[in-house]
Amino acid sequence: MILGSAKILLFRLYQIGIGALIAAFLARVLGPNTYGDYVFILALVTVATIPIQFGMSRLIIRETARPTYKEGFHRWALHHVLTSTIFSTSILVIFLLALDALTARNIKDLALLSTLTVICMSAMYFLSAIMAG
Repeated sequence: MILGSAKILLFRLYQIGIGALIAAFLARVLGPNTYGDYVFILALVTVATIPIQFGMSRLIIRETARPTYKEGFHRWALHHVLTSTIFSTSILVIFLLALDALTARNIKDLALLSTLTVICMSAMYFLSAIMAG
C-alpha cells in the first residue's frame, strides 16, 4: 500500500516537472503573444472537458471492477463520452470562431488544435478509466 502510494507520488511529481519544462520551453519558443493565446486556449480546453467527465471515470472504474459485469456497459459509456465530446467541441469551436471574428487575432489554428486536444483528452479519460477498472 505504501509502495503504491509512493509510486503514485513520484509519477505525479514527474508529471509536474515535465509540465513545467514544457511550459518554459513553449514560452521561450512561442513568444509572449502566442504563448498567451496558447494558455488561453488550454484553459478553454480544460473547461470544455468538464462535461465529458461528469463522474464518468469513476462510474466506468466501478462498473468494470464489479463482479457482475453488465454486457453493453462500455458501449453505453463510450456513447456518452462521444456525445459529450461532440457537444463540448462544438461549443468550443463556436466560441473560438466568434472570438476570432471579434478580435484582430488569428486563432483559427489554435482553435483546431484545441478541438483535437479535447478529443484526445476524452479518449484518454475513457481508456484510463477502463484500464483502472
